[in-house]
Amino acid sequence: MNFSDILDDNERQALIAFNASDTMKQAVKKVLLAGIYDNGTLKAGKPADPLRNTAFYLVSNMPEIPNEQLGEELRAVWQGINALESAFKKISEFKLPEKAEKKLNQAR
Repeated sequence: MNFSDILDDNERQALIAFNASDTMKQAVKKVLLAGIYDNGTLKAGKPADPLRNTAFYLVSNMPEIPNEQLGEELRAVWQGINALESAFKKISEFKLPEKAEKKLNQAR
């Protein structure tokens, strides 16, 4: 996807600023992951680990549903997590251009 089609300069600058803060990225990721699953695996001060206990959460909170439906639920959670991770990878591409290091002219 070409983000210049959907983002203006201010929005791109906001993503650059967002991407520069690891704390901000983890906080937003936790809030978004909580919308996909919230099973006590999100902890204050710890990075979000989306692969931790999602399946156990589904099994323990829906013991009456058939295995096929449980599989569908688990697949939907996985797809949501993958979409979120993909979006964060795209956001990580928004960075300030690296400044070229000035080389001193040794002839002077």
